[in-house]
Amino acid sequence: MKRELNIISGFLAIAVAVITVGLNSCSYDKGKEANPVGQCDTTEYTYTANIVSIFQTNCSITGCHDGQTGIGGVQFSSYQDVKNKVEAGRITARMIDGTGGFMPPAGQLDTAIINMVQQWINEGSCE
Repeated sequence: MKRELNIISGFLAIAVAVITVGLNSCSYDKGKEANPVGQCDTTEYTYTANIVSIFQTNCSITGCHDGQTGIGGVQFSSYQDVKNKVEAGRITARMIDGTGGFMPPAGQLDTAIINMVQQWINEGSCE
């Protein structure tokens, strides 16, 4: 009986040690986590404060993607219009990467503007 008790005690000691080491080795670094889809991190840019003027000046203009014309069925007359295209990957494809040709057709936007739009997308494309 004493031998069985020693075996059980030894087993429990090992189990507790393994669990303790396992729990202490776990860590969580929120800084390395990507911004979850739909979550906004507005530390830098928002649509209203920074991005709307880029789309109004370069995209939502007469004859292009305004509320009346909507070339290719694409309009950028509201935040939701832009957000839908961000989620579909179209803003990154056409404005940032140039997949299928860069937009706007007049020429690729300034690098600082592209970087701002990219950062806004990375932050969750907040309103």
